[in-house]
Amino acid sequence: AEAATAQALEIAGATDKLKRVLRCCKVFAQRMGLRKAWLAGRGQKMWRPGASALQRLLRARWCEACCLVGSQAVDADARKALLRWQFTGRDGAARWLSFAVPNAAALRA
Repeated sequence: AEAATAQALEIAGATDKLKRVLRCCKVFAQRMGLRKAWLAGRGQKMWRPGASALQRLLRARWCEACCLVGSQAVDADARKALLRWQFTGRDGAARWLSFAVPNAAALRA
């Protein structure tokens, strides 16, 4: 998942576009586990630790979609509405499905 995110961010201007979208949707950025330092350009690590495998996969797929949509010539309001719709569905699904997969500590118990 981390490799997919890194590859999506290699697209020319993708990092700036992604940061611009995340600044518009600060609640979503917080829920996804984004580091404030990365958003402000002061840090190298994008995500806070502790996410499940499904949430890491969700982050990677979301970054790919955001970089693709952000690179298209779309009206800013239409893009914002589209991304909010995507965020709602993906965030909800990841939160529900993350409980379906036990973490390593639960498996050891």
